Amino acid sequence: MNTNISIKQLIIFSKVVSYGSVTEVAKIVNLSPSAVSKSIQALEESLNTSLINRTTRNVSPTEEGVFFHKKIMLILDDLESAFSAVSSKKNYPSGILRVTCSVALGTSQLMNMFSQYRVLYPDVNLAVNLSDNIENLNEGNYDIALRIVNKPPENFAIKKLAMINWKYCATPEYFRKKGIPQKPGEMKNHDCLIYPGLESAWEFSPDLSSSRFLRENNVILQANSSLALLEAALLSLGIVYLPTYLSGDHLKKGDLIEILKEHHSQKQHYLYAIYTPRQRNNINIRSFIDFVSEWLSPIPPWERVLNG
Repeated sequence: MNTNISIKQLIIFSKVVSYGSVTEVAKIVNLSPSAVSKSIQALEESLNTSLINRTTRNVSPTEEGVFFHKKIMLILDDLESAFSAVSSKKNYPSGILRVTCSVALGTSQLMNMFSQYRVLYPDVNLAVNLSDNIENLNEGNYDIALRIVNKPPENFAIKKLAMINWKYCATPEYFRKKGIPQKPGEMKNHDCLIYPGLESAWEFSPDLSSSRFLRENNVILQANSSLALLEAALLSLGIVYLPTYLSGDHLKKGDLIEILKEHHSQKQHYLYAIYTPRQRNNINIRSFIDFVSEWLSPIPPWERVLNG
């Protein structure tokens, strides 16, 4: 193989044969006529054969030129297809998208999100890390972190996707045994199921900020898993404070009953998509975040279940 021959030379030669004019090709490839002629001459020297018959009025391929043109057109067509395929692939979501999120969100909602997303983008495959630990995007091999937090981390690109609503609830069976608290102060007589770190949600504020009622004897269960707390609540072990993406279906069906509807934690939690700034133009990341943002707007599906 002659490595002195460039693709550019082959393209120029093929166009000269097709148009029969050096001047016309020079305009098309944005070169001077002399540069086009020099490119053809360099190609002929590399092949040690004459490819073009030159006259004062036009140019035409020699016998060797016709043969060579026919052969290289197959190559150039394949190259054009390859370039188009790569360009299309780059501008269309495909390959693996790596997402990390909490176990509860991933189990209850992420699979539904992805199934809808994949209808539009069937060439994307999902690799999921479900963890209730906050995974570091800089250390883990993740494209996107879906996190429910009061305040997103700094130094990352973020997209606020939805506000997460929470409900105080328990089963009808639990309330038959213990009664239904009508105001926060009555909660001190009830069994509570607590997620560590969310104790402030049980202090009812701002008007009842002094109504702290959590005591050792009424926190009967602490678990760092919302799914575990949901299961405990459904077993009538006590009152739980759960996001509606977990509790919505059970509230709708009557498995759980909401209480203290007028009282909520001061801290608002939101679902964020978080990714590294260098991935801002990644087509997989952009398409997934845009899809999820639209899927959750204006009201997340789990909220529509409650409001429907």
